[in-house]
Order: sequence, then structure tokens, then C-alpha cells
Amino acid sequence: MPFRDIQGDYPIIDADPHSARVVRFFRPEDYALWAVSGAAAPAAYYWADFKKPIGDRLIGLRSAGAIGFIGGFLLAYQKSSFRFWGLEENERELIKDREEFLAARTAGKSHHLGESGLEPYLQGVSARHSRYTALKFSWLPWFNFVNHNQGVNWNLYKDLVAKESSA
Repeated sequence: MPFRDIQGDYPIIDADPHSARVVRFFRPEDYALWAVSGAAAPAAYYWADFKKPIGDRLIGLRSAGAIGFIGGFLLAYQKSSFRFWGLEENERELIKDREEFLAARTAGKSHHLGESGLEPYLQGVSARHSRYTALKFSWLPWFNFVNHNQGVNWNLYKDLVAKESSA
């Protein structure tokens, strides 16, 4: 399957970032969205149950809390993914990503994305199955748990590598 490019107004950092990397790049407003969503679901259930009681309120509140917690996480994860894809403003992520790249290079690593135990073919299979999956969370929550360098915008690091090689 060919690589599909999503056109955004900002530079793409990574088309298929590792899930831990997406969570690590959460902004405070992402955590706020997660918290508000987690609190809004039980509040909405409580209000609806107050208007028309349907049974055991405690079970309903717990279920609504779990749904709000999971849904809030998926919303925050999706917003962070949008910044990696360049669909939303991502200046902070660009700076943090470049800092991680420089730290990895000074530590003697070739890049900052982590090492994978999979052979390149299986890394490609993983990349093809998990690329842009945050757009499909309403259908199937799917995350990337494989380190690979496919979908990374390597043009962001050319100036850093050129500086390193000229020094």
C-alpha cells in the first residue's frame, strides 16, 4: 500500500509515531482535555439519572467514568497525533523532537526513535497497518508499538547533521 500523505499547514514530524512518543509529547491542554472528558461523562450520566432515574446510580457512574477516562485519553492522543502529522500547530513538538535527535546523536546513536528487534520487512508491515490510525479511533483504537523510521520527515534534521559533520 503506498504511503498516503496528509497535507497540513505545518511540517510533518512523523507520520507513524510510536505510541509512547505520542503520549510523551502531550501538552498540558491535552491533559486538561482528558480530565474534562473524564469528568464530563459521569456528570452527564448523573444529570440524566437525576432527570429520570433508571436504577443503580453507582454502577452507572462508574461505567460513565470509565468511558469518559478512555474517551478523554483517545481525544488527547488524537490531538497529539495531529501535531505530529502537521495538521495542528506543532512548534513545541518540532523543538522537542530536534532536542531528542541531538541528544541521541551525542550519545552515539544514529537516530532518536529507538531500536526495533523486528526485521525491516516486519517494521514496514507494522508501519503500513498503524499509519494514521488515530483518525479511525471511532472504529478501532489502534496504536503503534513498534519502533521504526518509516514515515519520519528526515528533512527536519539535515541542518543538524550538516553542523555535526562540519564540526
